[in-house]
Amino acid sequence: MKGAFIENRYYVDDGINYAYERLSAEFSARGVTLDRIKCPITVIGKPTNFGYDFAILWNKDVSAALEMQSRGIPVYNSPLAIEICDDKQKTAAVLSRTGVKMPVTVFAPHAYLQQDEDEDLFREVDKLGYPVVIKESRGSQGKQVYLAGTKEEAKEIHRSLGVKPHLFQSFEGDEKGSDIRVYVVGGKAVGWGKRRNTTSFRSNVAAGGKIEKYDCPDSLKTEAERIAAILGLSFGSVDFLPAPEPVFIEANSSAYLKGIESLGFDVAGEIAKYVLGGLRCNRK
Repeated sequence: MKGAFIENRYYVDDGINYAYERLSAEFSARGVTLDRIKCPITVIGKPTNFGYDFAILWNKDVSAALEMQSRGIPVYNSPLAIEICDDKQKTAAVLSRTGVKMPVTVFAPHAYLQQDEDEDLFREVDKLGYPVVIKESRGSQGKQVYLAGTKEEAKEIHRSLGVKPHLFQSFEGDEKGSDIRVYVVGGKAVGWGKRRNTTSFRSNVAAGGKIEKYDCPDSLKTEAERIAAILGLSFGSVDFLPAPEPVFIEANSSAYLKGIESLGFDVAGEIAKYVLGGLRCNRK
């Protein structure tokens, strides 16, 4: 059996290198080769010999994943799960009636052209209070997340984003610059830690945050498992803001492994075990 680790054609960093090396080692230990390839160029209507039994998509190219899936290639995560988790508006909409505790969220309405100021929108944003968090719907490593301390700052960020889909959220949590990350594989929490950043309101390691051990209560593990199941994640992270009742903020379909594994968790091994277990069951 041979699988493909599919990465973005144009972006690779140490986190992706680590993910491939660890997953490759874990699959190899189970007698399976995992090749590292750039996301293929998709040409509809042209026969393509993919040559792999399964694909692990460490990438967010939903269209390529859908095309692979249409040829009967098992793709992890599924295209639908990747699409939902990669779009913060879609994530919030899918979870909106499930009882998941989230920040109060206001979607900026979809725009085709740069819009004049929308007073109806900002009447709703004002109800969130300031500071307010503004997020582009799609983004990675916290680079598309902003904090507006005043209404004028919020309006300026809104104007600068133009037609990019984005949302506004109430500023929640008891610890600025911290969050709790729970990694779920195959419906079970397999690793957890607290990310903390003393230099920014964003906890992301890419923004200077560090991950540390965290005594995760069973109730939060169960909630992370429930959220991952609703979103259709085979594996990935579910992130919460620390509070007496932690607040869900986002899920990631290709969350980096290095930080969570530095705490002693074997997440890559759990992913390999889950993927191969499912493939072998389907072949019986």
